[in-house]
Amino acid sequence: MTVSVRFPVKDTDFDAYVVALIIYILLLINKTKFAILAENETLLVDDVSAWSANRVKVLAPNQSTTTVINEQKRLKAKIKVDFPAVLCKINPDVLTIADRFALRLFLRKPNTPNLVASWCPSFIVIFISHLLIKFKFINTDTPKSRKMPKGNRIYFETYIGLPEIADKDIVFGSGVNISKAFYTMTFTAENSGKTLYARAYYENKKGERSPVSLIINVLIP
Repeated sequence: MTVSVRFPVKDTDFDAYVVALIIYILLLINKTKFAILAENETLLVDDVSAWSANRVKVLAPNQSTTTVINEQKRLKAKIKVDFPAVLCKINPDVLTIADRFALRLFLRKPNTPNLVASWCPSFIVIFISHLLIKFKFINTDTPKSRKMPKGNRIYFETYIGLPEIADKDIVFGSGVNISKAFYTMTFTAENSGKTLYARAYYENKKGERSPVSLIINVLIP
């Protein structure tokens, strides 16, 4: 697991946090326990000193200019870089629950990539009208639910051509990604009477695909 700093959103809370944090890490018992390098300690103190000095101007009606406000934004952004760079190097084994809350330092689970489904989707035609076909996609692993496998969506490929083309001879073009259980296709008049061939995969964010579904064919009305 990795460690991250959770900064307060509001400026008033942010101000209270950074000031209290400096006081906390400078306590003698914590200086020894956290073992923050002197130059890093100086970096954090200087950051907060600059923030606090500018904060006084921000809160003063006659001094709160655009320049002062922009400086606050710059200092806040700098603190958000410097604090994690220093605090996340503290040995997590020495931190108590009280330390974690005071520092707003928390364990963060690493992102786990969503695996592509090991099975293919199924789909059926549920409505046909002139120049329109509506499909319903079914997760064969949970057929009573409309939910797709976690982190997956449908990749739907189609081809329009003559009837009775063998599966091996169908040249599918680029597909579309679909994230819902229902999908409606509309067609131009020139496609009426032709055959729509379709197949589907599951696909994750990395572009990895599941086994492919069976190919279905439908006459375009």
